[in-house]
Amino acid sequence: MHIDVTRVLVVDGELRADGGRALGVNGGGGSGGSIWITTVSLRGTGNITVNGGDQYEGGSGGGGAAGRIAIYLWKNDTYVGTYQAHGGSADMYSVVQPAEPGGPGTTFIYHMHHQHSTIYVNNDQLVSHSVAMVRDYLNTSRDSFKAWFFPESGDHWLAKSSHKYYFDELQIFGNAHLAILPEPFTDGASLYFRYMIGDRSGVVHVGPHQVMDLERSFIDTPFSVYVYELGYLGLAPNTEIQRVFIHVEGTVDRVFNLTLVQGGELRLFQSGSTNNLPRLNYRFNGTTVIKADSCINASEPFAHSDRFQLQFGHVIVEGGGKISGKNMKIRAGNMFVDDGGYVDVSDGGHLSGLGKGLLLINFLFFFISILWNM
Repeated sequence: MHIDVTRVLVVDGELRADGGRALGVNGGGGSGGSIWITTVSLRGTGNITVNGGDQYEGGSGGGGAAGRIAIYLWKNDTYVGTYQAHGGSADMYSVVQPAEPGGPGTTFIYHMHHQHSTIYVNNDQLVSHSVAMVRDYLNTSRDSFKAWFFPESGDHWLAKSSHKYYFDELQIFGNAHLAILPEPFTDGASLYFRYMIGDRSGVVHVGPHQVMDLERSFIDTPFSVYVYELGYLGLAPNTEIQRVFIHVEGTVDRVFNLTLVQGGELRLFQSGSTNNLPRLNYRFNGTTVIKADSCINASEPFAHSDRFQLQFGHVIVEGGGKISGKNMKIRAGNMFVDDGGYVDVSDGGHLSGLGKGLLLINFLFFFISILWNM
């Protein structure tokens, strides 16, 4: 739907391009469509919706993905209605055939007078049991539950025809996931937000060869981030991770002082590092504080020879805070582990039956059995 209004658009009712509910027991909900609006002024209390269709009641199909909304205006007088681009619902808890809800779409709002761009993503708190990192950027046909910037998006003049996505504002809510697919994906993409608003349930995916540099003096990210191998995330000299996670398989940069609080997680992986250091090396030269059910977790397989190198200027593990892993070396100018804080590498050795001593035991049993039968 394309609506071109030369003066004032008033929406007190609804503009819809929703996907239809599934018609068959095995069918999925329809995908949402697109609404493109250009107007001088926008007013109203209504709804603009491109939601995905719901599954067939009691069926096995999933919910449909949401569509897209794009609004170009000169003046937002008093529009206080909603923009809806969420996936269709599905019964994930069915004992017969669990199904997955649909992924979110995007709402793009561009204020032409102020040259202010906003991207809004909200999946209405739908929950997926299978959503995870993108398994294969060369084939996303089996990926789900994400809003994508597809290759065509890179042709937009605001992306400078080169997959450089600069937005004045990101608003991400309702368990929404946002990812970018350039073509070819090895050409990469860059993503920047001047202001960020969210309920800490959203997730941004920084894929291989992609950069999200949020350079500023202080940051409290209102969303979680997956940084893929060969991906880059630039944070701030003063970074706070609160009720979100940063998953690092690529590079994280610019962090000097780090605070993790209220369930914040920094998940470190073998392929990752900070500040363009070699893999496994993570350095925070200022003060790192971990508290209130928060953690730094250095993740690797059991009994692996790789050793994480964690370096801090000062590190304080307060009550409820934790640094955990299986094989790591910690260097610090000062280190304080308060009552109720933990630094833990327990349970990091070989699993039962897989240790190096197993060969010796098997040999002894074999030798004894030969002697017994002589």
